[in-house]
Amino acid sequence: MPEGRKILELARDKYFSLPFAKRWLSREISPLKISLALKQLESVGAIRSYPVLKERENKTIAQCEHTIIVENKPVVTTKL
Repeated sequence: MPEGRKILELARDKYFSLPFAKRWLSREISPLKISLALKQLESVGAIRSYPVLKERENKTIAQCEHTIIVENKPVVTTKL
């Protein structure tokens, strides 16, 4: 599918082969075609899906990451 090729291109160029959310693709591709293309890409082993993280009470987990480098001076904060 052309949408599958577009997703792989976005994964490589925009997301640098890091994990990405399905909803992020909706600016580029229609939602129905995204689902079909992702299923196709996963079935051929081109991408891998990850389950939603849940806590013990079965509630979803929000996760955010930042890197902080602490030296004598200055304190440097980085963000992607």
